[in-house]
Amino acid sequence: NAAGTDLGPPLHNGERRQGVARDVTYLCPYSGPARGVLTVTNYKLHFRSIDRETPYIIEVPLGVVSRIEKVGGATSRGENSYGIEVFCKDMRNLRFAHKQENHSRRDVFEKLQQYSFPLSHKLPLFAFEYSETFAENGWAVYEPIAELKRMGVNNDMWKISKINDTY
Repeated sequence: NAAGTDLGPPLHNGERRQGVARDVTYLCPYSGPARGVLTVTNYKLHFRSIDRETPYIIEVPLGVVSRIEKVGGATSRGENSYGIEVFCKDMRNLRFAHKQENHSRRDVFEKLQQYSFPLSHKLPLFAFEYSETFAENGWAVYEPIAELKRMGVNNDMWKISKINDTY
């Protein structure tokens, strides 16, 4: 992605972009603020800086998010006093400053809430949305009855059940 293009983050099968906020600043506690684009999908939060020679990229699977808070209000003053803070189960706290005039905070906050806590919003977990396709049927790779015969296991001691065939 060059700074002028909008290809967005790479997506998994079944992953869909839910919201994009441009001109967001990630407030990095180590290397200082980084301006960029924040994308929310049904699986992850993705931030990519646009103001650095080597892009600064943050990806957080939404299952890692424990809490999301709005920071600042309509009367907040200061360059980076208005935005969102994301608290993660892996001890990361990510703070993103939004410009009030862009009106991007509400949409990002709502999408993060919905997809970080999908069951609370009557949405499916991403595991059920994921739709990887495989060139070979994995169930056809292994034949348990033939394998037992090959190993010389007495088949009279085993009963093959088809109870889970439709599971």
